[in-house]
Amino acid sequence: MESSPYLFGGFWLLLLFGTIMVGGPWAGYHAVLLGGAAVLMFLFPPVVSLPRIWWVCGGLFILGGMAAFLPASWFTSPGWRGKLESLGLDSGKHVVIQSRHAAETLLLFGITLLTGLWLAGHRASAKQLRVLTLSFTCGVAVYAILSKIRYNGGNPDEVFGFFPNRNHTATYLAMGCVCGLGCLMQALRDKRYAGMGVALVACGVCFWAVAGWSISRGGVLLAVIGSLAWVSMLGKKYMGKHGMRLLGLLALAAVGFFFIADSAVKQRLAQTVGKGGTISLSMDKPDSVEGKESDQSGSKMDFRILTTLDTFDLIRDFKWTGVGAGQFDKVFPQYRKRTAVENHAQALHPESDWLWMAAETGIPATLALSALVVLASWRALAGVLGGRDRSLRAACLVAALLVPLHGFLDVPGHRIPLAWSSAFLFTLALHVPDSKRFAESPMRRWGFRGAAVVIAGVALLLARAEWLGGPPPSHTRAALAKKEAAELHAKDLVLLKAAHSAGQDYQPAFEDDLLERALLVLEDARKVAPMDRKILNMQGMIGLGLTEKEAFIDRCFALERALDPSWVNAPLIQAEAWSGIDPNRARDPNRTRVLWAEALERARNLDKLHPGTPWSEWRTHEKIRIFAKGKPNLEGLVPP
Repeated sequence: MESSPYLFGGFWLLLLFGTIMVGGPWAGYHAVLLGGAAVLMFLFPPVVSLPRIWWVCGGLFILGGMAAFLPASWFTSPGWRGKLESLGLDSGKHVVIQSRHAAETLLLFGITLLTGLWLAGHRASAKQLRVLTLSFTCGVAVYAILSKIRYNGGNPDEVFGFFPNRNHTATYLAMGCVCGLGCLMQALRDKRYAGMGVALVACGVCFWAVAGWSISRGGVLLAVIGSLAWVSMLGKKYMGKHGMRLLGLLALAAVGFFFIADSAVKQRLAQTVGKGGTISLSMDKPDSVEGKESDQSGSKMDFRILTTLDTFDLIRDFKWTGVGAGQFDKVFPQYRKRTAVENHAQALHPESDWLWMAAETGIPATLALSALVVLASWRALAGVLGGRDRSLRAACLVAALLVPLHGFLDVPGHRIPLAWSSAFLFTLALHVPDSKRFAESPMRRWGFRGAAVVIAGVALLLARAEWLGGPPPSHTRAALAKKEAAELHAKDLVLLKAAHSAGQDYQPAFEDDLLERALLVLEDARKVAPMDRKILNMQGMIGLGLTEKEAFIDRCFALERALDPSWVNAPLIQAEAWSGIDPNRARDPNRTRVLWAEALERARNLDKLHPGTPWSEWRTHEKIRIFAKGKPNLEGLVPP
C-alpha cells in the first residue's frame, strides 16, 4: 500500500517551483501549479481510504462557503449595502456582491483542499520517508540561499524571500528547521553518516536563515516552538545519550550564534520586548497593510488587534454566510472603526487565516475546516507515537502543523505552496496501514481521476488567459483593465499635446476618442469588480478630460467615497481634481468646496476616536489651506 516515488518526487518539484515562482504572473503561476497537481492526481490516485468524517468536514466547508451565494433577501441587509445601491451600485441578488470573483476564489479553496485530501490518501515507505524529508529540508535550504542572493539588505522595503510577505518565508524556513532536526536524529539512529552530514548542512542553513537573514520575528518563534514540540514527542528514551548530546550541541550553537550575531531580527525582538508589547504601526506595519499614502503615524497601538476587533464586527453581520470568498478587502472598509485612526492603511486581510475564513465563508464553514485539521492531526499523532521512524514522522507532523498554528496570527494558509507543503509533510507523517482493508476502492480512484480532469481544465483556462490572450480570470481582470485604460489615457495626452503644439483643437470623434475607449474598458471591468475603488477613481479622473460628464463623474466619485467611508484623503484627492489646477480637466470650485467639507467631517470623526493623528481636523484643514494658497479662485472657498 505504498505509493510511487514518482508521485512524491513530482509533487516535491511542484512545491519547489511554487515557493520560488510565487511572485510570477497570477494566471500563469496558478496554471502551472494546478496543471502539475492535476497530472499527478490523474496518474497516481489514492491508495488508502480516508476516514469518512474527513470528507464530511471538507464537504461542509465547501457548502458553508457556498452560503454566500444564497439570496440576500433571506438575511438582514447591512445599511451600507443599501447606501451603495442608492448611489447606483448593482449589488446583485446574492449575499456576495462580486459573485464571479467569489466563485473563482472558492473554487481555488476547493482545489487546494481536494489536493490535500488526495495527498493524504498516499503513503511513503520507510526509505521514501527518509529521502523525501531530507529532500524537503534541502529544498528549503536552497530557497533560503537563493533568497539571500536575491535579497539586498540595504533596502528596508525589500522583503527577504520570494513570498511577498516575509512572514510566509519565515513559516517555510521554520518548517525546514524542524524537518532538518528529524533528519539529523534519524540519520544518527540509522548510522547513516553521509545523510547526517547533508542534513546538518541543510538544517544549519535553515536555522541561519531564520535567525540571521530573515527579519521576521515569527520565524524565530515558530522554529523554537516547533523544535520543542518535536523533542517533547520523542522523549529521552527514544533519543538516547548520543541523540541528547547532538541536540544539546545544536541548541548551544544556535543560541550562541543568535546572541553573538548582530542580526536585524534580534534587534526587532529586543524592540518588541522593550515596548512591552506596544507596537507603532509606522515602525512595524503588518504585511496585510497596503499604504494609501506615505505618512508617519504618531499613534502607538497594535494595528493587528484593532483589525481583529473590527473584523469581529464584520463577522457578526455575516456569521452564517461570510461576505464571500476573496471579498474581505472590499467589504472591510465599511467596518473600519478602530482601525480608521491609521487612516492611510488599507487592511487586505485580518492577520489570521482563521479569522479570514470566518469573515469570508462564515463561522460554520470555518468550524468544519478546523474540525478537519484537528481530527486529521489527532489521527496522525496517534500513528507517530505508536509507529516506527518516530523522529522523522514527528518532525513532519510538527512542521505541517506550523502552518495552521501560524494561521492564528498570520495568513500562511492562504498561500497554496505553503498549504500544500503542510499537506505533503502531513502525508509523510502518516503510517502505512498493515491491512489491505484500508485500500481505496477502484470507483473512488476513478473519481479522483475525474476531478483531475476538471482541475486540468481550470489550468488550461488560466494558461490560455496568460499566454494565448484568452479571457482573464476575475482576479486579474481589474488590474488589466486599469493598465489598458492608463495606456489609452497616456496616448490621448500625447495626441493632445501634439495638437496644441500645432495650434489645432483636439476634438476626436466619439468612436475615435481614446478617453471614451478607456471608460468603456473600465466599465466592462466593473461588471466583474463593481467594488473596486481604484476603477471608480480612474473613471472619474478620465471623465474630467471629457465634456458633459459631470453627472457620471459625480456618481463615480460618490461611489468611491462610499466604498471607503472613513478615508480622509478620498475627498481631498477628488477636490484637487475638480479645482482646475490641470488645464486639461473640467473645473468646478464649488464641488471642490463641498468635498473639502466632507474631508473635514471625516477628520472630525477620527478625532472622536483618537485625537492628534496626522488626519486630525486641524491638520486636514492645514492641508487644504496650503493647497489653496496663491489660487484666487480657491482661497475664498477654504472652510473656516
